[in-house]
Amino acid sequence: MKKIIIFCNTYYQLIVAIQMRLTIKRNDKITVIVTDECKNAESIVQRLKAVNLFDKVCFMKTKVEKQDVGFGFKISAIYKGVFGFVPNGIDKYDKYDEIIGFNMDLPTHYIFAALLKQNKNIICRKMEEGLLSYNSPSDTSGLLTLIYQIRSKLKKRNLRDGIRDFYCFNTEMYSGKLSPVAIPKIDNDNIVFKEVLEKVFSIDKNKNPYVDKIIFLSCVYDFEGEKTIGELETAKKIAEKVGYENLIIKVHPRDNSLRFEKEGLIVDKNFSIPWEAMCMCKDLSKNILISTLSGSILNISGIFSKVPQCYYIYPLCRLEENSLALHFKSVIEKYLTSNGNVNFENIKILYDLDSLDEI
Repeated sequence: MKKIIIFCNTYYQLIVAIQMRLTIKRNDKITVIVTDECKNAESIVQRLKAVNLFDKVCFMKTKVEKQDVGFGFKISAIYKGVFGFVPNGIDKYDKYDEIIGFNMDLPTHYIFAALLKQNKNIICRKMEEGLLSYNSPSDTSGLLTLIYQIRSKLKKRNLRDGIRDFYCFNTEMYSGKLSPVAIPKIDNDNIVFKEVLEKVFSIDKNKNPYVDKIIFLSCVYDFEGEKTIGELETAKKIAEKVGYENLIIKVHPRDNSLRFEKEGLIVDKNFSIPWEAMCMCKDLSKNILISTLSGSILNISGIFSKVPQCYYIYPLCRLEENSLALHFKSVIEKYLTSNGNVNFENIKILYDLDSLDEI
């Protein structure tokens, strides 16, 4: 039996941690850390404790760590990075065998630096955050680089120096330098998993906001990248084609729901519930999912045993003057045309509005 910490900056990462707990890590003692990068994280932590799935659940504030650039913060960050720091709920004298995370950022390193003192052989492993994360480079910062330089001079091991493996649902799609370790795909009929998500995210099992609806997943390229791609205008054209009452917008966490509501579009009000949790807990077999470039369509196809019919509609948008959107378009197309074992037959590309009549 191993003693493991899993560090979660997003609810997708938490869902991955839950599946690992129920499958490949079911015999281990697991502590989960949920950070305030997640909306309503403190409430989620309390509900996660109540379901008794993990041995320990802790909340950690990290936003201040990432936003503050003052001199006092820098000194504090360097001290924590060199000598270690753990949030409330974790005993810095406990001996852990493994630390798992995706971002491997400053707060993750603080914890690693503290735990390393109790176990010089602690293993570090990454976990996925959707298919688009499989080959993404690790973010870095000047502070983290400085901390690593100081620790190296002190002959102290750094978190990223010895990352061994990559936990993921689709090992054949990973082409990075780490060794992929398979996580079993999530069975949509798994009652235990479904009940955990319903309790943790307060999902009403008796209500389904998506009945008889086409679901539009918004993305970020109207406000990230050089120029807007015209996603809002495209959503309105689709609503005019299928009927405003038949379209519901699932707004991206960084998007503004008001811009859709002002145009008369119906917006899903379950803002604090991750889309992947709704896919698990609600029957979407009769729904149609539409998106310009949302990675969530790829994600659900990669982690669930049952997925709805999905359509990418980026040909209806203006991508030419948004290099970020063009990049993710190429990534999506690469996945859809790959020869891996992931079945993307449920995903199609719509090239014109008239094709909506055939859905």
